Amino acid sequence: MALFEPDAAWTQAADRIQVFKLYGEWVGDDPWTIHASDKDLRQVISDLNQRGIALAMEAGPLEATSGCGQGIEGFGGGARIGIRDAKRIKAAGGTLSYIALDEPFVFASLYNGPNAFQWPAERVAEKIDAYILGVRTVFPDLMIGDTKPLWGVIDVESYKNWLSTFRRVNGYDLAFFHLDVDFGRGD
Repeated sequence: MALFEPDAAWTQAADRIQVFKLYGEWVGDDPWTIHASDKDLRQVISDLNQRGIALAMEAGPLEATSGCGQGIEGFGGGARIGIRDAKRIKAAGGTLSYIALDEPFVFASLYNGPNAFQWPAERVAEKIDAYILGVRTVFPDLMIGDTKPLWGVIDVESYKNWLSTFRRVNGYDLAFFHLDVDFGRGD
């Protein structure tokens, strides 16, 4: 929170920042996570607004069920939670400009560890579309993109296929794509 005090010592750095991303868990008000108080959220948003820095949020767009998706990236409560968080930002005086989805395809379709769903890519795309439509009821101009890890057996071709599947299912592209690179990979 020290970044958002009136005398915060990051003026030079802040002048070079266009977007500041918050985590959905912090924006939300779930009692089992560390989250922003209303005062803290208003303070962050007010400071970013004064600096002319756009607001982004990273969020899991999929809803977990008992036994599946619990504690897995990409699962943050679905459209209901996305709408709640967007409304909380709006009530605090903010405009949410971007949402970076937290790796939903990988963890809902490819991941095979504990609590895995392993949905077909088409189902993941449908669930993400429902999330996008929901949060855009609060911020219609919101740009939503995807974040994907590049680790293990996952390769670029997997993501090309995912992006074309998303377009085929929903009739539009995601606004951006962030690649979370494993710098330990030699290739």
